[in-house]
Amino acid sequence: MTGIDDIRAAYREARGSWSGCDWPTRFGGLGLDLNGISSGQARRAVRRWRALATEEAGCQCATADERASLVDMALHLRHHGAVICLGEDTRPRPGPPARPTPRFCARAIATEWEVAAYFLAEIELDARRAEREARRAVQAAEDGDWPRALHRARRASLIEAGYFAPRLWRRLRRTVEQAVG
Repeated sequence: MTGIDDIRAAYREARGSWSGCDWPTRFGGLGLDLNGISSGQARRAVRRWRALATEEAGCQCATADERASLVDMALHLRHHGAVICLGEDTRPRPGPPARPTPRFCARAIATEWEVAAYFLAEIELDARRAEREARRAVQAAEDGDWPRALHRARRASLIEAGYFAPRLWRRLRRTVEQAVG
């Protein structure tokens, strides 16, 4: 017979295991792999790329990896004829000039990271929501409120089902379902 101890164990096993994007991705036009990257790290990347795009020295102070990213972006823009919106003017402009400048490429990379930061923040928010629902499911089970425990466990499982995240809360949901009968 499945009981409250099994529910607590399922919760303890999954608690703290999902906090953000923890699967391989190919995000945006550049195919960024956001696996293990937080929204805070992505926002720092935005600030760095914007700084490179606006510095007096241009992108000359970029690291070797950053210069490689600039070259990749230039090739991407030239080969794909991207449409990019930059600055306050939200009207799309045709892609870059025939030879994209390093500053133009840095702004484009900053834009990619900016969108990634929003995406990652949403994942992090959902991870927290799922864990909160799971915690409430355990509390409801401890209170003997089995319909509410089942509802909360299902919600936790449903939130994570929208991602490629490991199905951490599925075991809790199944355990509560077994306890309810």
